[in-house]
Amino acid sequence: MSRQRLLLTAGALMALASSSLLADTVYLQNGATIDGVVLGRHQGILILQIGNIGKMEIAESEIVSVESNARTGPVDRDRRGGRRVKADPIERPSDRKPPAPEEPERAGPRPKEAPPLDPELRERIESLVYDLTRQRATVRTRAEAKLIGIGAPALPFVREVASHPGSLTRIAAFRILKRSPELGSVETAIAALTDENRFVRKLAWETLRLVSGKNWLFPWDDSATDRERQAARVRWTDWWKAEQARLEKEAEKAPPPVRSRSGEKDGDTRPGPAPSGSGIP
Repeated sequence: MSRQRLLLTAGALMALASSSLLADTVYLQNGATIDGVVLGRHQGILILQIGNIGKMEIAESEIVSVESNARTGPVDRDRRGGRRVKADPIERPSDRKPPAPEEPERAGPRPKEAPPLDPELRERIESLVYDLTRQRATVRTRAEAKLIGIGAPALPFVREVASHPGSLTRIAAFRILKRSPELGSVETAIAALTDENRFVRKLAWETLRLVSGKNWLFPWDDSATDRERQAARVRWTDWWKAEQARLEKEAEKAPPPVRSRSGEKDGDTRPGPAPSGSGIP
């Protein structure tokens, strides 16, 4: 066998072997993510193979973490195999991946608890929310559209990435929250009124207007100063405190839930107001 044929055979075997290996996603300090295969490290530099585009050298000081999976870059843009596990010595605590959507403890009334999610739906939502943090615009756009279609069950998960380091992720998150305005998003939106990105500020303000029904103006554009925005934010904070107090009073006045013989709550048997003109006092 000629030397040229031997080289071709060896190259084909290497290509087949590399296609079966798990790949990596590199998370950067600026919020971006890059898919590829880590080839090695040398003097503080990580060397990443990105599909068939070529190699990229990234300073380890710019890396937050590296995650093993089966996405090798543009060549395998539709592959979803593999199991995402953080297994790189560079890794340190970060919020690059959205945690479980546990609502923080807060004063005032809490939104009505939703029924437990179907495990398959929960897994799908978590995967789509993760895609909101991806670098590729087509992936984020597709995930955003699907989360909007899912609606209310996805909102607690989406709120977890509304403060993500990547501005494009925050923008996508608030576009979703704006499409399904609810009280559970108020504190997230108020916090974002002073975001460094003007489009995040605008979407947060529009979300608050839809939830509250208040048409108050807000200086979201960069022409306003931070002090002006902070002063305008106080108005929304004061409204929310008053709204919480009002909801608490209403909850105290509400009749207790009627229980069935089994001891479980039965919302259908709770007496409602009599219709006007019915003669019932």
